[in-house]
Amino acid sequence: MLSVRPKKDLSVALSPFLTLSPDGTKLAFIASGPTGTQQLWIRALDSLAAQPLPGSETAGITPFWSADGHSCSVLFRRQPEKNGYLGRACPDPYRSWRGDWRRHLEPGGVILFGALAPAESGIQRVSAAGGTATPATTLNASRQEDAHLWPHFLPDGRHFLYFARSTKAENNGIYVGSLDSRERTLLLNANSNAVYVPPGYLLYHRAGTLMAQPFDAQRTRLMGEPVPVAEGLQFIDVVGHAAFAASQNGVLAYRSGTGMPTRTLVWVSRNGTEQPLAAPERAL
Repeated sequence: MLSVRPKKDLSVALSPFLTLSPDGTKLAFIASGPTGTQQLWIRALDSLAAQPLPGSETAGITPFWSADGHSCSVLFRRQPEKNGYLGRACPDPYRSWRGDWRRHLEPGGVILFGALAPAESGIQRVSAAGGTATPATTLNASRQEDAHLWPHFLPDGRHFLYFARSTKAENNGIYVGSLDSRERTLLLNANSNAVYVPPGYLLYHRAGTLMAQPFDAQRTRLMGEPVPVAEGLQFIDVVGHAAFAASQNGVLAYRSGTGMPTRTLVWVSRNGTEQPLAAPERAL
């Protein structure tokens, strides 16, 4: 288990979004270096040094690994592959959040991603080769859902976990969806992303604590009681995301601390004088 803290050659990471390669040997995250430039960084876990990836300066905030684990991708930038950074093409206007990529069904595999825009889009599915995204889930209006986020494939490559956000907090939940139908199964009410870890655990966030609960991936149901794994996780309440990641061979990484940095709106005059506006601070 790896607890992620900034190194001296990095400023504080700009987001709690981090991801482990499938084989558990590399960690990818977005941070800014000594020059203040925000970009994608990779750290091999057998090394104490993280390396920036040239060409990833517009990488966004939610990296994820390719199906073969050899490159780290971000949804969705129209750039060629460069030094291990792979930008995937997907038509606008999706405002995309963390995806998952599995070699399944078609050449190169399938990518799932959550989106906050356009409205009522649910989890989207797109070929890893690029193209038109199509819905993989549909928002449930009766539960006042307004977003489906953080898809994560289960081992069979056809079922996936995702977080359904609702305007009523008691309706927030972690679900299992399927590529084959729009049917879904509620696993538990929670405001969190979820990850499956072999040989059979569901990881999720609850009140600042990373929980692990036995999970039967074949029957897609929880078993037994959850147990705490780590305390004080960094968490973004508005999108239900805690800063943890796990590999397919059971390596776990997490980041402790508070949520996203906030910014205050100000008027700036031509001579540089700033006057704060009467508006609440908002996350980046």
